[in-house]
Amino acid sequence: MRTEEVAVALGVSKTIVWRQITAGRLPAEKFGRDWLIRRSDFEQFQRLDRKRGRPRKTAQPPAGDAPAP
Repeated sequence: MRTEEVAVALGVSKTIVWRQITAGRLPAEKFGRDWLIRRSDFEQFQRLDRKRGRPRKTAQPPAGDAPAP
């Protein structure tokens, strides 16, 4: 599959697909000017439990302010 096909199937832009490839999350091979993704790798990538957006930062109390039991 080409990056455009993967982008359409996932409902994202080609840039997002390219970022997943360069980050090593989506295996792909360079072929000429395009990246090719095996269908089996794409299907495995779809099954991953991914969360959208940035992870939230949770407010944690300072280490010295532990409540007394």
